Amino acid sequence: MGGYVILTQYIGYQNLLETGTVTVTSEATGFPKENSFDWLPWDYWNAGRAGAVYITVDMGTATTVDYWALAFHDLSDHSGTIKPQYSSGSTSPISWSDLDTVQTPAANQMIFSPVTSVSVRYYRFEISSTTLASAIGALSLGQYLTLQRGEKNFTTPYHGRNKKILNSIGETGNPLGSTVYAQGQKFTIKQENVTPAWIAANWEALIDHIEIKRFFFMHDYENAPTEVAFCWTDRIKYPQYNNDNYMNFSIDCRALI
Repeated sequence: MGGYVILTQYIGYQNLLETGTVTVTSEATGFPKENSFDWLPWDYWNAGRAGAVYITVDMGTATTVDYWALAFHDLSDHSGTIKPQYSSGSTSPISWSDLDTVQTPAANQMIFSPVTSVSVRYYRFEISSTTLASAIGALSLGQYLTLQRGEKNFTTPYHGRNKKILNSIGETGNPLGSTVYAQGQKFTIKQENVTPAWIAANWEALIDHIEIKRFFFMHDYENAPTEVAFCWTDRIKYPQYNNDNYMNFSIDCRALI
């Protein structure tokens, strides 16, 4: 029997928070809004207070969104929730509609949520907590990229444990114990027989981002929609034509899950 084919894989790298004008209703000194969309997992935005706080982005003109993503937060520590919204106002927000349902993430839970496509000028996130101010390290909003081909014999980010094991052996040869060094999850995004048209439409924008920044990855939307990874690449095999005049490429990834 052939290998199981992963169905739908998404990469989330476009982030309108990077290109729009972002404002917040509150933030703690030393923990600015920029920390929530700089693609760095070790710094974060802090809301500065409990209750409802808003991160709003003005794109200047109608801009399409069909996904949002979240990572490195402490919402569950403060009974926190998050909800993306949009407004159809052309020069200022008029009223707000929900882009997605309100989410109550579990501890350290990453979210990658495809949504019904909307094209407006104004978007915002409503972040609420009932006890202390919440913090967010990675927040993204934009259009996701759908990989063209399913994969066979694929190691998912959740199963790609990448650890160095150092065993201690006594003088008599008996094992004394082991020390395990975590090095991040490791896996490869591999695409074969991709059409040149897909490469022409998507490759340059994708690679300009992932060569220097992190990105979100969902490896199987139909069967594992909660298995989301925050990734970076340490090796890229750029597109090459194969004998059938299609193209192959691969992206070696490290990830946090």
